[in-house]
Amino acid sequence: MKAYRLLLLLGIQLSQVSAFCPERCICLSFIDYTLKINCSGSEKTEVPFGISPQVKVLDLSHNEITAYSHSKYLKAVEEIDLSNNKITQVSFGMSMKHLKSIDLSYNSIAQLKKVEIRHLKHLKTLNLSHNSKLHEVSGLRSESLQELNLSHCYISYVDEDFLDEVPNIRFVDLSHNSLRSLKNIRSFSLRRLDASNSEIENISKFDIFNLPELVVLNVSFNPNLKMDFSYENSCWSVKHLDVSNSKMLSLDDMFPFCSLQILNASLNQIEIIEVRTFFNNCELIFVNLSRNRISEIDRQAFLTADKLKVLDLSVNQIQDVLFTLHLKQVTELDLSHNQISTLVGLMLKNVVDLNLSDNRITEIWMNLNENTPKLRYLNLSRNNIKHLGKITSKSVVRIDLSHSGIASIEVTAFENTENLMTVDLVGNKLTSLDFRVFKEVNTLKDLFLSGNPWSCHCQSQEFKEVFHYLVIEIPGVLGDVQDLKCHKTNETWKNSCQDDWRREKEWRKTVYSLTVSLAIAVIVVVIIFICKYKRKPEDGESQVNEGAEENGRRLSNHQHSLESLQITGDIEVLPSRNSTPPPNYEAALLLPKLTEERTESRASTETVPSSSNSESEEPEQSEHSSTE
Repeated sequence: MKAYRLLLLLGIQLSQVSAFCPERCICLSFIDYTLKINCSGSEKTEVPFGISPQVKVLDLSHNEITAYSHSKYLKAVEEIDLSNNKITQVSFGMSMKHLKSIDLSYNSIAQLKKVEIRHLKHLKTLNLSHNSKLHEVSGLRSESLQELNLSHCYISYVDEDFLDEVPNIRFVDLSHNSLRSLKNIRSFSLRRLDASNSEIENISKFDIFNLPELVVLNVSFNPNLKMDFSYENSCWSVKHLDVSNSKMLSLDDMFPFCSLQILNASLNQIEIIEVRTFFNNCELIFVNLSRNRISEIDRQAFLTADKLKVLDLSVNQIQDVLFTLHLKQVTELDLSHNQISTLVGLMLKNVVDLNLSDNRITEIWMNLNENTPKLRYLNLSRNNIKHLGKITSKSVVRIDLSHSGIASIEVTAFENTENLMTVDLVGNKLTSLDFRVFKEVNTLKDLFLSGNPWSCHCQSQEFKEVFHYLVIEIPGVLGDVQDLKCHKTNETWKNSCQDDWRREKEWRKTVYSLTVSLAIAVIVVVIIFICKYKRKPEDGESQVNEGAEENGRRLSNHQHSLESLQITGDIEVLPSRNSTPPPNYEAALLLPKLTEERTESRASTETVPSSSNSESEEPEQSEHSSTE
């Protein structure tokens, strides 16, 4: 098929019609060469004649063919499919020297010796699965065969010479049979053996000697399986062992698997992992112990497993994490579905992915920088956490806290998570949230908050702030914004308060406008008042100045008048004797009194007489009065 697509890409024309195409078959040809003939479901009872000698792939499946013998003209065939027929025996001759793969599944072959393939020098794969009548498993001969599929054949026993005549065999599939033992399976070349879904009862030290090059052994789904390597110090070459779903009670006999790298012991009944369980398994990289009954793990159980990278202990009854101290190189640890209530003693220096979901953890205050400095993915979902405390980590990228009963979150919960990108809080008991919880998480890309009983109080400042921050300020971060619903109304966040907030917004606009107008009016009044206040002192000063000037003018006028009066007074007081007649008797009696009144009136008309003038004037007046 790949070749066909490649030819189409190259623009080469292919034809489905060929001169060598049998009736009711589909032939794919390239120029004059037939590449593939498909006669599947064409009700053939034998191999049809007239097949092109250049054909590479021949499909004769789903027919009524009972036997197949080699055809000299099929020299170029590389793959032949004879599945879902009624074949009891086949024989492939030397002429088919290019044949690499044969499919004889779903036929009626009863004996392996009826499958003649010893002349096929390039044969790699033989599929004999679902031959339900196969009971004699011996006599197969092929020096080139590498893969043999005998699954679903109801085989209960194999002869000792089962693989003696296939010296280069690499993989044998005996799954879904009724085998009880592997003791007759002997090969120095076999590297993969699948005996799953059978009835094998034990694996013993004899299997080590019979299969010295075995690398992959699958004995899963054998309900009565036991491993018996008592007092055996040999080292088996098996690197991948699958003993899952076999009702095993312990892993006490793991000592011979000194080269083991991958172990799958899930779906068993193991209860304890002892100190020596993996003592000799220093090459372990992957261990799956999920779905057992493990309640106790010795603190030093993984002491020698220095190369262990992946450990699955999910679905057990583990109560503490003290055994993690020696998981020095583990990068992925699954402890989900256990009974862990505290994380005291957690020490995983290289873990990247930690799954603690479905446990009994009630409190989270974690400094992951010290205990798990390389942790990136933390799953704490489905626990009993009521209050989420502070989580400190420089490396965590994703935290799953969904369905954990969280009712409140510390404001500083994610303050020190420098690289946090995803937080899942779906299905908790949050009714409100302080927007500051995520304010400092600058790296946040995805946040999930649906499935919580949110109290959408439209007038609540806290709800307004968290809505504004998560929906408006950082849009796109809230991955399930359409699923965020209010508990009482079952409306989404966006629809629950829009009418109230719109009216409130309009009211705020009105109040704002009135406030601005009032402020402007107040400012204008204040400015006017200030201007008037400044003008009054100026008027006062001008009035004072004017008063001073007026007083000055009056003073000067008074002085001038005084001078005039003095001059006039002198003239009046000292009239010429010749012009004034002498007073009579009565007038003479009145003269002193008139002099005093005149003196008083003169003194009152003088505004600012100097002291010296007043002193000098008094004797003059007295002299003048005496003279008179």
